[in-house]
Amino acid sequence: MKYAPAIERLILVIWVGGIWTVGFLVAPTLFGMLENRAVAGNIAGNLFTSISYVSLLCGFMLLTLAFVLQGARYISHWRSWLVLAMLALTAIGQFVVTPRMHELRLARLAEKSFEPQLLEQFQTLHAISSSLFVLTSILGLVLVVVGATQPGADLRR
Repeated sequence: MKYAPAIERLILVIWVGGIWTVGFLVAPTLFGMLENRAVAGNIAGNLFTSISYVSLLCGFMLLTLAFVLQGARYISHWRSWLVLAMLALTAIGQFVVTPRMHELRLARLAEKSFEPQLLEQFQTLHAISSSLFVLTSILGLVLVVVGATQPGADLRR
């Protein structure tokens, strides 16, 4: 497949560029510009959800491309494992941590206050979510930097 490396790079740029843009540019800008932290948090949360779904799609597309190009051998390459790790971290954040944070937010709205125990749980979950996101961002950066500096380092190898 003649255009496979270009397609891989395009998917990777959309994925990793989106992660870095949302997480390290847009979200901090929202909190810096909006006085209402709840509004900034809601907007940022929606953006993180959107980039999570983009991430899952891009990761799936990269793995599918690798499988089409080299069959089951794709799983033996370190890049495939990094993509799988990024997908797992994203899925844990989106489908395990985020729903629990949302439940705690709803509990706060229902009670009009945050009990100290609920606040502590929310802060812990937020720290876990942030850590998962930062780790995913770093793994994505590794894929981009190493792939860009090693000739022929696409998923076909």
